[in-house]
Amino acid sequence: MDRPEIANETNALELIDVDKSFPGVRVLKGASFACRPGEVHALMGENGAGKSTLMRIIAGVWKPEAGRILIRGRDVQITGPKQSQDLGIAMVYQDTRLVPDLDVSQNIWFGREPGGAVLVDRGAMDQGAQSIFDRLGVSIALDTPVRDLTVAERQLVEIARALTTDPAVLILDEPTSALDAAEIQHLFTIICQLKKNGTAVIFISHRLPEVFAIADRITVLKDGEVVGTVDRDEVDHEQLVAMMVGREMALAYPPRASHAAGADRLVVENLSSPGRFESLSFHVRAGEIVGFGGIQGNGQAEAVRALFGLLPWTGTATLDGTSLPHGSPARAIKAGIVYVPGERHREGLFLPHSIRENISLP
Repeated sequence: MDRPEIANETNALELIDVDKSFPGVRVLKGASFACRPGEVHALMGENGAGKSTLMRIIAGVWKPEAGRILIRGRDVQITGPKQSQDLGIAMVYQDTRLVPDLDVSQNIWFGREPGGAVLVDRGAMDQGAQSIFDRLGVSIALDTPVRDLTVAERQLVEIARALTTDPAVLILDEPTSALDAAEIQHLFTIICQLKKNGTAVIFISHRLPEVFAIADRITVLKDGEVVGTVDRDEVDHEQLVAMMVGREMALAYPPRASHAAGADRLVVENLSSPGRFESLSFHVRAGEIVGFGGIQGNGQAEAVRALFGLLPWTGTATLDGTSLPHGSPARAIKAGIVYVPGERHREGLFLPHSIRENISLP
């Protein structure tokens, strides 16, 4: 375990003894971090450890109260996101910052559109966007409105947007949180390509298998302080968890309860929704967890959305012997069905509202 290299001109980016506080909370306490060109450097820690705050300081969203920031060994003062981009830093946020009503090409070049002072050169926009997609191995129609894209496609558009500045440092904040296994593998292929081109990639994640699959080095934050920086091959999963939580923990799932499941509570027969899924039948017993598996897009998400009243369906579905209502989330909630959507920012939360308001909303 070692501390990040300090004042080393071979580092693409360095932070030295950075402090940051919000009213009543000291979020960062003398945090130091460094990443090299052509490496994937994972940043890990529990929720509230200060990971996103540290990265937002690099991205120019927030200003530190103390400490130094160095780009290729040179002290800099980052006063805002535009200056951060000009210094060669790009950040892809966990909650994508795209404009739903604009198309893919417009989002990629938003705020940096090629052309003159009055007219935008749409041809140059499309050519540049397609060139980046070709580098990434991405196939998305450039005139598609962003609201029509999947979560994974929006993530790729965000990465393409970040690459329009040809960044020396690319920050990925929880980029796999809403992706399936195939989409994560595609993202990792892109990250490896960027790494070969000399880009320093900072990868924020809670998922240990992903970190060990993609990272060269790992820095752990706890309560706003850097616990240490290690090479991936010098630490195992248990040691990394101990660094994050401050004590050893068993990583294995606890054994399933030994008691037998009870009687059927949810019974579904021949559930169908044209174009989405056909003739699904299953039942869920009291005290039982039933998993729906499959590659994204095969209908498992649509089936539960239908039962919650968000999609039309035919067939029969009963809960404790009572038929479930069609087409009404309110009636589904009243009947005892609760749905937690995969896209929390778009479908599960009203971000401008308070925690109290969001909790009480259903």
